[in-house]
Amino acid sequence: MAIQCFKGDPIGFAASDFYDHGIKNGEIEVLSEIIGDDIIPVQLFFRERSDLPKIEKIALEQCYGKVLDIGAGAGSNALMLQDKCDVTAIDISNGLVEIMKKRGVKDARKISFFEMKQEKYDTIFMMMNGIGFVGDIDGLEAFFVKAKSMMNIGAKIIFDTTDVTYLYEEDEDLSLLDTGHDYLGIFDFRMKYKEVEGESFDWLYLDYLTLSAYAHKHGFLVTKLYEDDNHSYLVSLELGGVKG
Repeated sequence: MAIQCFKGDPIGFAASDFYDHGIKNGEIEVLSEIIGDDIIPVQLFFRERSDLPKIEKIALEQCYGKVLDIGAGAGSNALMLQDKCDVTAIDISNGLVEIMKKRGVKDARKISFFEMKQEKYDTIFMMMNGIGFVGDIDGLEAFFVKAKSMMNIGAKIIFDTTDVTYLYEEDEDLSLLDTGHDYLGIFDFRMKYKEVEGESFDWLYLDYLTLSAYAHKHGFLVTKLYEDDNHSYLVSLELGGVKG
């Protein structure tokens, strides 16, 4: 497929290089004016179950019934979940959705969560800091409102996020930085792969107290399932209140 077909879709381009053309050592550049640049190995999107960190294995065990996998990437988690669940995998990258279909994801859709119709699910699932797609606190609240309308009785929302407040404590320059946001867990990112570059977007990272406060506001019970040594933690949300 010609490079111009991936205009604005660097992750889809990288995934196609990996899956369609066997380029296994590709790296996606992650550009940020706030926290500096980083890279994501493309192979991260094609992990097997044995390659998953503990936090992700626990998350997969929590899924049941009809599952909505938001930001499903190249479909690795969706493929694992298909063994026991009815999975709908969504992503806004056309290239990634095409790869998901080629890999055997039965229901892969190019659509954003906020564009979805009012289908009902037993598990709403987001990994790799997946809740970050909401962008900011207003987006988080909009997510909670829509998610409630899409949850069956007894349904769960499963996701991981990272408490990034430690960055401001450890980096004096960062602690003095005016990010332009009221909440410090909002970072700007832009993805680039080879000559293909995407648009800038905001990504949200949540500390547990902030998450709990807004979840409680919208009627959710929050249970922390796991926390690793890198300030990332996994939560389960159910309608009903907040549990510390």
